[in-house]
Amino acid sequence: MKFTVVIPTRNRPDQLAQALASVFVQNFDDFETVVVDDGSDPAYRSAYDAITQQYGTRLRLFHLPQVRRGHGPAYARNFAISQSAADYICFLDDDDEWVDPDFLARVARVVDSAPQTVDLHLSDQVAYKGNARLDRVIWTEGLRQGVRNLPGLAGGAFEVRVPQLMQCDGFCHLNTTVVRRAFFLRIGGFDENIRYESDRDFYLRAIDAAAFITYSPVVTARHNVPVRENRANVSTAISQYGCYIFQLRLLDKAILFSRHGEVCEYAKRHKVYTLKHIAENLWQSGDYQTALYYAQHVLFTGFNVRWLLFYFWLWVRLMAGRVGRDPPQVARNLYYPPSV
Repeated sequence: MKFTVVIPTRNRPDQLAQALASVFVQNFDDFETVVVDDGSDPAYRSAYDAITQQYGTRLRLFHLPQVRRGHGPAYARNFAISQSAADYICFLDDDDEWVDPDFLARVARVVDSAPQTVDLHLSDQVAYKGNARLDRVIWTEGLRQGVRNLPGLAGGAFEVRVPQLMQCDGFCHLNTTVVRRAFFLRIGGFDENIRYESDRDFYLRAIDAAAFITYSPVVTARHNVPVRENRANVSTAISQYGCYIFQLRLLDKAILFSRHGEVCEYAKRHKVYTLKHIAENLWQSGDYQTALYYAQHVLFTGFNVRWLLFYFWLWVRLMAGRVGRDPPQVARNLYYPPSV
């Protein structure tokens, strides 16, 4: 088997059906699809089973035991890959879709004709918020300009390396990432302790360890930006401070363990961004004492005059006794909002 397409899902059979429809129009037959239902409510069981029957043996559906908030997408994807024996693994979120029917055929041409074993293949996607396309650069779209003068590979792809990838502010979304299964297992798969941005953690570890990475400057997927009010989505079910904690974890891992200096510098830079966001959110919520703590860390890791002034302003406010620490503002619902 050339490819296994991995799709985690939970309580969203209708959206899963649309995602699967975009997979099974591929102009390539040597693939299977593994869907992992991460403990959906019993009311959705029959809808999921009906989808399985529609696609027959080319789709395998696994139901994980139901636990509160699910096992998480990292666990679900690792489980799916443990059930696969394909050479390469592809990913798709159950609320997104592939938009290129030649996606798998193109990747097959690239990996079969490349001068070295391809560990990772990357491509582009577009993002929509409702029906409006977002035109700003989000992931690795900037690579298109960078590979323009490089020698091409079969299938219209290019070899890319860590320095080029780290010039992009974003990272390649899982919808457009293809990874060699043996390489995936060698680097330990997804970190199941990270429930938000486990894909970014995987991306940083994967590009840091990969021997040969290819990139196709082609839009292959559509990402539907989650709506914050929709708690059915993993990225919206976690509180803002919970997201920050997971981001700090994955960035600290990259700082500590990356072999490439470019990955380490990327992680240091983005850790400063995360610390700034935490400090600003705490300030806006009125928790000056904790905001001061995180502003201090910003100064230690990424000094600038603006943040020095911000730090002293917070210190003056705190010393003046006008506002103290309000524990409920921060401590409550650290990871999850009360409705989840």
